[in-house]
Amino acid sequence: MSDIIPIKLSGEGLAELEYLFGKAMAHFKAGRLKDAEAGLLELLSGHPDVPDVLHLLALIELQTGRPEDTAGHMEKAIANQPGSADLHFLLGGALKRAGRTEDAVAAFDKAVSLAPDRAEAHYNLGNAGNSFGVPFFMSPVSVIHPVHSS
Repeated sequence: MSDIIPIKLSGEGLAELEYLFGKAMAHFKAGRLKDAEAGLLELLSGHPDVPDVLHLLALIELQTGRPEDTAGHMEKAIANQPGSADLHFLLGGALKRAGRTEDAVAAFDKAVSLAPDRAEAHYNLGNAGNSFGVPFFMSPVSVIHPVHSS
């Protein structure tokens, strides 16, 4: 599991948001995924664009076999935090599990560009690229992004 990057929020209701998110995180860590998910969905009803909430919800969806739901929440989180390699990495995994290999390659490629020292992002990019049936160094992505062809 990737670490959830805390986002600093401000404004009215912040203390309640932090409390409810902490409660959902405690359920998640204890393996009570249904309780965690219910709390996160309640949070989203009042705060639909908080990347932390979307990220944790996506992790639960991925663990419970719902990669398309995961991808949707990751795309929304990325819209609010586009520079997060972790979010792009998780999106790539969800898209690959959903059978959307080309989209997964693009997400892993973005994760690599944001965190070039992250070995697992390179590995998953190569693995997803190999799904095209040719060695990754000959895949469409390596032609577009020759930096990944070595």
